[in-house]
Amino acid sequence: MSIVEVVLLTVILLSLGFIFTQLARAVRLPHSVFLVIFGILAGYLIKALDLTGVDLAVELFPEIILYILLPPLIFESAYGMNFGDLKKDLLPVGVLAVVALILSAFIVGFGLHWVFGLPLLPCLTFGALISATDPVAVVSLCKEVGVPKRLNVLIEGESLLNDGTAIVLFNLMLAMTLSVSEGSNVFLYAAGQFIKVAFGGIVVGLGISLIMSLFLKLTSRSTAAQLGLTVASSYLSFIVADHYFHVSGVISTMVVGLYLGSRSRLELSRESQHGMHFIWEFIALSANTFVFFGVGLTVHPDAIAQALTFVLPTLALVYAARVFSVFSSLAPLNWSGLGEKISMAYQAVLVWGALRGGVALGLALLLPDSFPYKQTFLTLATAVVLSTLFINALTMRWFLGRFGLDRLNPGDQAFLDKTMDLLEQKVFQSLDKLVAAGVLSPNVVTSQKKTFHDIVDVPPAKDAQIPDESVQSERFAIKSMLFAEKAFYEDLLDHGCVSKRAFSILTRSVRDRFEKYREQGLPGLEGYSCEMIRFGVLDRLFARLLDRLSFSRSAAMASRLGLFLEVHFLMYIALEDVSEGTVIPAHHRILKKWSGQTHRKLESLFLMYPRVSSSIQSYYVANIVAESSSNLVGLLQLNRVLNPGVVARANARIELAREKLISSSRSLLRPSVLDLLLKVPVFATLAKEELKRLAEKVEIGVFDTGEEIVREGEPGGSLYVLTAGMLEVTGSRIKGRVRLFPGDFFGERALLYKRPRNATVTAVSESECLVIGLQAINELFSARPDIRNKVYAIAERRK
Repeated sequence: MSIVEVVLLTVILLSLGFIFTQLARAVRLPHSVFLVIFGILAGYLIKALDLTGVDLAVELFPEIILYILLPPLIFESAYGMNFGDLKKDLLPVGVLAVVALILSAFIVGFGLHWVFGLPLLPCLTFGALISATDPVAVVSLCKEVGVPKRLNVLIEGESLLNDGTAIVLFNLMLAMTLSVSEGSNVFLYAAGQFIKVAFGGIVVGLGISLIMSLFLKLTSRSTAAQLGLTVASSYLSFIVADHYFHVSGVISTMVVGLYLGSRSRLELSRESQHGMHFIWEFIALSANTFVFFGVGLTVHPDAIAQALTFVLPTLALVYAARVFSVFSSLAPLNWSGLGEKISMAYQAVLVWGALRGGVALGLALLLPDSFPYKQTFLTLATAVVLSTLFINALTMRWFLGRFGLDRLNPGDQAFLDKTMDLLEQKVFQSLDKLVAAGVLSPNVVTSQKKTFHDIVDVPPAKDAQIPDESVQSERFAIKSMLFAEKAFYEDLLDHGCVSKRAFSILTRSVRDRFEKYREQGLPGLEGYSCEMIRFGVLDRLFARLLDRLSFSRSAAMASRLGLFLEVHFLMYIALEDVSEGTVIPAHHRILKKWSGQTHRKLESLFLMYPRVSSSIQSYYVANIVAESSSNLVGLLQLNRVLNPGVVARANARIELAREKLISSSRSLLRPSVLDLLLKVPVFATLAKEELKRLAEKVEIGVFDTGEEIVREGEPGGSLYVLTAGMLEVTGSRIKGRVRLFPGDFFGERALLYKRPRNATVTAVSESECLVIGLQAINELFSARPDIRNKVYAIAERRK
């Protein structure tokens, strides 16, 4: 075939594949069912036409599967997985994905070996590939009927992770089969290789993830570039791991997908996130279409006839292996009490929902021609896939109903009822105004309203336990209130007005409060304090790493304080914004309590760290001004007031202004000693050249909370000027509690009167001081007697 014919065939295949998915949606069947039928029939048809180049395509198809079709299939599954939900059930999901899969692979492998007398290693290879689940159809059906969220996580999580396990195991068994390894050490070698390639894949995946995170940051203003980088990352992670480091490319790609999926809100712009759903749905659908097409192209008709006698026993083995592996691997978890128990109903759905699909067939196609019984195993894999798609998938709705899993839990049912009530109120509100104005017929609107009500206001099942109306209303209002706050932070992130670290802490605070409400109800929220915002483990580790890597303790302190101030500053703004739209008095009171706590914290932080506070405020104002300006220009362009040339120049000036404003705000976090001296009141009359000379002899000291800076009775050789933080002065001659704030100085009496320190000064919070030695002070006093007199006057007042 010429290149034109290849392109034409590809386009026709994809077009028909997409049409088949729409047909599946029209008849309410899983699209995988239609795709596998279409792909296999199309493959047979192309083969029957005996087109030139078909044999070459069959020969190259294993490489196409491995390096072109498999990476996007793995990445798409991983990216769509909610990592936050997966973490909660990581233990059972991991057991299902590793222990259950290995059990299943060995049961199928040894079963085929004993029943049919086939060689053991090829049978184990088949057991590995056929144990990989691909429950796309079941997941979509579970979401449609509203099964419990945890069951969705277990099904999706197992499918994602066991793909990696299955492919690693498949590659090991395949290599051992082709090398004809024998002896008792073969399985020990396989176990060692399994661990090596799995952990190696994780390491490579993390490395690629960090590189892609940097690239995505550099392309944050280009949606096309970000989407292109995600596609590149799926192939890059796979090829680098598999081809260059000889570790698991699948696990590497899975790690990258999970990383980007869990951090998509931080790594991708809003437009890119929206586009990710469509571009990856298209890529995964295209890859699945070609995998099924490859099966039809590769399976020989005569091999099907020869393998028919193996089909039924193989199906029985695969189903039996699944039953045994799921129940036996989860039983110890339930008995030991490690985590929340998994009910028998859930386990039954996990057994029946283990569909096989593109991954299993893709691995079967990877078997080389020299592999024993290749055509037999390819036919058996096709039979198992067709069986699970036509039997399991099509009976899944009935199966869920048998266990009562097709109903919403009481809490979700209550939310559904409340949402439907809200829809009826809001949707017809504007229409009722048009009726009152005489624009719409009241009969038409009343008729449509009744039809709408009859459909959306479906009464729950008689045995459903629905909370009373007041509880429903409270839950709905609290969830709406907290998620309005979260939406506020997301809007700030989209407009560049919040750092990624601050966004993570703020959204974690929202989740903490929601969990508090779920556990303790409204009293839990009333008792929650926003003064002590929880910083995550990664945030604390990052702070320690910054301390170790930073050349300046002052810069490291400014970075930590900047994050702390940013979090409280933005939380106050968000709480005030949400409280304005909250009409329930009890909820409004809670929001005002939180904003009051945050405001008091901010006041003390502003007092102790004026420089960092100015930087955070300046950064926020810079972004707000720039974004508001861009939005106004965009609106004028949309209304065709401005032509593209004017818009381009206006946006360029706005961006230049943003960069200048942000640059000035960042400079406040990294001031020079001269900048710090300029802010000290006692040195206000010094000329710039005098300050420069003094700055050359001044050091910066950073002191942790509780650290003593000077102690009573010790000799004094330096003057200290506080530039950030708060200090407490105590001593035998000090009455009460004396506090020092930025701009204050101490240590002057010991210098001026050449006496020991008469007080102990301790850091109440992390503090920064300018340390001016005796020689520098004497030179300054000699050159500027007026400064000496000021310091003496203050020293006399402090006697």
